[in-house]
Formats: sequence, structure tokens, C-alpha cells
Amino acid sequence: EALDARINADKTARSRLAASRAQLDISANLAGYAALTVDAAGVATRVDFEAGQVVSAGQPLLRVAYVGATEAQVRVGEAQARQVRPGMPVQVGLWSSPGKAYAGVVREVSPAADEHRTYLVKATIQQADEAVRLGMTASVVFAAAAGQAPPIALPAGALFQQGRQAAVWVVDARHQVSAVPVEVVQYRDDGLLVRGNLPAGTQVIAAGAHKLHAGQKIAPMPYDGPAPATSGGRA
Repeated sequence: EALDARINADKTARSRLAASRAQLDISANLAGYAALTVDAAGVATRVDFEAGQVVSAGQPLLRVAYVGATEAQVRVGEAQARQVRPGMPVQVGLWSSPGKAYAGVVREVSPAADEHRTYLVKATIQQADEAVRLGMTASVVFAAAAGQAPPIALPAGALFQQGRQAAVWVVDARHQVSAVPVEVVQYRDDGLLVRGNLPAGTQVIAAGAHKLHAGQKIAPMPYDGPAPATSGGRA
């Protein structure tokens, strides 16, 4: 009986030792999670914790931008998402450097739309200089396909919905308005880019489009609002 008791005590001690070693391994792994590492050189662009804060496993703490190729990100509508492909050339302009354009190329097109039914497009800026800094606001103009007219920059107030079709009002020689269907190429903070049957010199209603109706006669007035910047044509 004494021998059996000793054997049982030995088994119990060995089990406790194995459990303690397993707990030690777990603790070592948890301690390793406290060291934040990245697989390439970069710059922390966002910090989501404070010193002394208790955080949970899997909680994002840092956002890191890798040093190297600089990208511009833009969201496009469903119609244009079908036409944008990786490798397509683009022109990127910075609001802080008007009149200057950088050549770029589409690197990635999101396969799924967000809650606004737009698709994220990432474009690599080629030969980016010191003027291109993280977090800047930029505009992206996609190269027109062969035989396709370049997009036209218009104020946001020029666009209205004709049923399910986006359209703008154009003014003829008799000062009457008629609707012209357009494709919205890109929504931007300073307006939008559209493509449609708008030859050079076409007069487009730039504001208050939702207040007009087909055939209405108006007294055209020059548009004195801010004009969107673009490298393409403008009506």
C-alpha cells in the first residue's frame, strides 16, 4: 500500500509538472505578443493606444506605412470598376501642388464594393518625389481607353438623376435645356468627373440641375463657383 501511494504521488507530481510547463509556454507566448514587430521598414501613421492601457488579444494598435512605393487610393463607381484593371496607367495630382501630375499605374482593384457601392482602387505613384507625403489629398485620373474621350470635370451641382441614369443639362442656341446621359467616372471632394456626349464648347448647367425640366428656357449666367481641377477636357 505504501508503494502504491508513492507511485500515485509520483504520477500526480509529474502531471502537475507537465501542466506547469504548458502554462509556462503559454505565458512565454503571451509575453512575446507584447513586442510589436513588422516584417519591413515603415512609418507608424496611427497609434490607437495609450501608455498603461490594457488591451485585448487581436486589438489593432498601430497602422504602419511601409517605406518604398507610394500609393494613391481612390474609390470608383460600379460602371468604372468594370473598366479599371491592374496595370492601367493613371495620372495623380496633389491638391498641394496644382498643375503638377505624377504618372502611376493601377496596382489593385477591390473585388467587393463598400457600403456606398464604390470600389477601392490602389495606384502606385511612379517616381514620387519629396512633395508626395503620406496622408495627402490627391486626385486620380484614369487613362481613357482607345477611342474613348477623356473625362470632363464638372461641379457636383451639375449632376442629376433621370430615372436610374445620371445626366446633366446642356443649353442650346435658343437657351433651352435638354438632358444628356453621362457616366460618372469619379466622385471627388471638389466635384466629379463624367464622360458622355459633351463636345468641346458645350454649355452645361453647373448648379441647380434638380430644379430644371426638359425644354425649359433659361437666361444663362457664368458659373462663379469653384471649378474642379483635371488633366482631361472640360465642357
